Amino acid sequence: MKKVIDNLYGAKGGINKSRANEVWSALVVSVTTTQKRALTSVVKGTIVYDTTLKKLCVYTGESGGSSTGWESITSVLE
Repeated sequence: MKKVIDNLYGAKGGINKSRANEVWSALVVSVTTTQKRALTSVVKGTIVYDTTLKKLCVYTGESGGSSTGWESITSVLE
């Protein structure tokens, strides 16, 4: 793992300029289950962190029955 990190960030830290275009990050919005269900105009693939469930959730748009179109994609953190 250290080799992978050194290759990407350089042995002394900081981003290796030749690899900088390979670094990606994302900001995931934290919402409660109630807030998540109240979201309107959500596009498929939207990801949020549900603070009630303590899980990442993705909007699939597949609603029906008791489903709201949201699916959990991680398990509870312990």
